[in-house]
Amino acid sequence: MNSNIGDLPDDILVLVLGQAHDAERLGASLGLVAVCRRWRRVGLPVVYRWAQCGSGSGRASSVELAAAVGCAGLVRRVGVEAHGAAGLRAAAGTLGRAGAAGVAELDLAGSDGAGPEGGDLAAAEERDLLLLARAADLLARAAPGVRRLRVGAGCGRRLGGRVAAAFARRLQALSCAGPIDVPAGCVFAQLRSADLACSGMPPPRIDPRALRRLRLTGLRPAFAWAPFAAAGGGGGGDDVAEFPALRSLVLEYAPARKEDDDDDDDDDGSSDDGGPVAALLPAVAHVRVRCAADTCAALGRARLPAHVDTLDLQLSAAAAQRAALPRARRTALSVGRGDAEAAERVVQRIMGGRTTAAAAAPDPDPRAEELKLALADPRAGVAPDAVRGAGLTHLAVAAPTSIGTVAALIAALPALTSACFTDATLEAAPLDAARDGPLATRLARLTLGFGRCRLLRARIVDAAQYLMLRTPSLVRLTAPQVPRPPLESFVRALAAQYPHLAGIELY
Repeated sequence: MNSNIGDLPDDILVLVLGQAHDAERLGASLGLVAVCRRWRRVGLPVVYRWAQCGSGSGRASSVELAAAVGCAGLVRRVGVEAHGAAGLRAAAGTLGRAGAAGVAELDLAGSDGAGPEGGDLAAAEERDLLLLARAADLLARAAPGVRRLRVGAGCGRRLGGRVAAAFARRLQALSCAGPIDVPAGCVFAQLRSADLACSGMPPPRIDPRALRRLRLTGLRPAFAWAPFAAAGGGGGGDDVAEFPALRSLVLEYAPARKEDDDDDDDDDGSSDDGGPVAALLPAVAHVRVRCAADTCAALGRARLPAHVDTLDLQLSAAAAQRAALPRARRTALSVGRGDAEAAERVVQRIMGGRTTAAAAAPDPDPRAEELKLALADPRAGVAPDAVRGAGLTHLAVAAPTSIGTVAALIAALPALTSACFTDATLEAAPLDAARDGPLATRLARLTLGFGRCRLLRARIVDAAQYLMLRTPSLVRLTAPQVPRPPLESFVRALAAQYPHLAGIELY
């Protein structure tokens, strides 16, 4: 799924099942309904995410999903990722038969990849959008209590104006929240936000005429894709100005194609200031920028207006070192490929901490309150001494990180409130929380992934408990890839031993 499970409320246990065969395997061994009822006895509601792969492989999981959703008040959020037309129809029909009256959040996503049905959505992008709209219509009637709808469309290379207008009309008829735009008898009149995403490689190019027709004036979109060229987009401001109710904006600085270099040189106006389209939107508070290495100059010249509250940057390590990084009250930086030394320099630079010869640190922004750093390169770790005292509030590391290093990083970053280590490794020496003592930290959320040592079940539980004992401020634990056999006992032990935990995520 494209949506982020970190946005869920703290009192929800997320049971995320991947592809359909995972759902069938879990349903065959434990019984999904029985598992859900056990979670309810523990006292944690369940959110069930389901991936439907075509009409054949997902039939068993469809039955399980219908039974799970039928548990009144148990499932609060449902996510459906469908490949192919049959998958979308099956997902909508399944939820319709289940009577999902208690579902409050609904995620619906298609795919532009080749699924079991031969990649029919990749060959027919228009049909993908229309199928999503029809499925949203069915799901809206099946779940009248939904307050938040997320629609992700794998639309491939470009979104045509005619298709976008048709999709907008269908979605708007369901989900407009304004008193003027709500049609009579609208089942989604209570909806307050919608996420619209157009994914695909290469990045989607939205026709300006399509943007003009997508007048979601009655909605407050959580995200709206607005891709612009490296030079600033040329007229993008006029297009985005068609969204007067927009609260969050995605700017995509896509690298210019070689054959378009001459045209890019002729762009006027917007190329001089990096295309600060957000200045045209007084209500926008959240800006996300995805920037390639060869477009750092445009990003560096971007002057964000003062009302921009949140800035989300996604860069390569090389680009993050040399680009002039704008700052906001909440800044999130996702760093791609780069070695460990480059990652450490990025941390030092953006935090305004110690300087290095390679990258001078800017003066810290007095408005800055939160800074999130995600290192997505599995080769780039961070040494605790290199970032000691930095004001990071969130740290995500994809590189292999031992449990001892995790504890050292938590101790070195006292401002840290959430952390994610997707490839945690076990220590050779035994861990003793009583000997090491509690950490002086404000860490509230911790994600631990043990992808390389899934068979060492007992040691995984010991490692998780070691960190929990050393971080008494922890209120939420996310444990991806916890082995299935000890799953229920693991949850019960955590709920009994750590009553202060407000949520546990297992997937």
